[in-house]
Amino acid sequence: MKHMSQNPKFIHLFKNVIYNNKLACLALAFCLTIISCDKDDDDTPTPTNVSNKLEEIDKTFFSQIKKSSDIFDKDQIWKSYHFSKHPKYFIFRDKNKKPIRAYVINPLSKLKGGMKITAGDSYDLKLYRYDVGINETNENLKKGNDYFDFSLKVEGEKYYAQIYSEETVKDSKNGAYQFAVHEVFHVFQGEKWTENESAIQDEKNYPLTKDLLALQILTTKIAAKMPLEKDKTKLENYLKMYVAIRSEEIRLDPTTKKLVKNMANEQEKGDGTAKYIEVMNSHQVDPNFKGAFNSSSTEFIKTRKDLRSQFAFGIWYDTGAAATYMLKTIGVDVESEISTGLTPYDMAVKKLKLTEIQKKTALKNAKDEFGWDDIVKEEQRLLSL
Repeated sequence: MKHMSQNPKFIHLFKNVIYNNKLACLALAFCLTIISCDKDDDDTPTPTNVSNKLEEIDKTFFSQIKKSSDIFDKDQIWKSYHFSKHPKYFIFRDKNKKPIRAYVINPLSKLKGGMKITAGDSYDLKLYRYDVGINETNENLKKGNDYFDFSLKVEGEKYYAQIYSEETVKDSKNGAYQFAVHEVFHVFQGEKWTENESAIQDEKNYPLTKDLLALQILTTKIAAKMPLEKDKTKLENYLKMYVAIRSEEIRLDPTTKKLVKNMANEQEKGDGTAKYIEVMNSHQVDPNFKGAFNSSSTEFIKTRKDLRSQFAFGIWYDTGAAATYMLKTIGVDVESEISTGLTPYDMAVKKLKLTEIQKKTALKNAKDEFGWDDIVKEEQRLLSL
């Protein structure tokens, strides 16, 4: 905004006031109107309760976001996934789920009413405090899944949006930063990957039958060894087991939609890779993080609903992550191949080129190593629920 003494419109009117006192009041009022209109739109006042300093819990959260950003920028976990560059909107809620403050990273336009966070507190992120419309935005999130949104609109631009709280920031196993890394990766997938037209998501009708269920349990036993196993020879042997098991599942699939091929494999591609990058990043961000791809336990399953939730949905986060880990560790360019539509299973088949005899041998090795008799007993328990 220009100072009054530098505003030509003001100077002109002020001279008229000197020559005609009767017009003084009118001229002054007109001056003030012009000055007000001359104000730049970017000077929208910031709410008085907004601070450019972070609370301690915010510092913890955004330091985790920054560490994750730096890790992915090195292309060591997943080439071309630059978590740092995605626009993000975060709302902090208190223990009563009341929205207290909001922040934007990488604003796509000038935020009216936003305040840039002090350099020392921002961790070199393009971080802004932005409480404008926080209650309305919070209500919009509640209308959805009440936690995140892939494309929330802020001043007409689309942002990844997410809630965080003191509890979720302090959760070392399923923390807010881990969730953000995982879900923003899905945004990246949608932007960069080819989607297979045959992909199906039909949790209700996924086949949980005798033999198939036991093979699924067997796959989780392999997954639970990752990413702790580092020996490449052992990893290749486990990948052979994975291919042999999934090939047998595909052969036994009774569905007309071929859901093992078109659902299980595709879910491993989408959710499994997201779980992979989430866990691998967490190991670097938090030295105390002990997470693995470990959905091998079935003790928590007490109802048919639990059974379907796990084996027609949840399982592929871990099995897909494990397959991705094995492929990348033995040297497969997963990033390039998956972007063309290949699933982890497709890549493993392509890499190993197993004969039918080799598949049978690998399947037997898996059953011997992981206690097939006990797995069959557990299958019987689960199917009797």
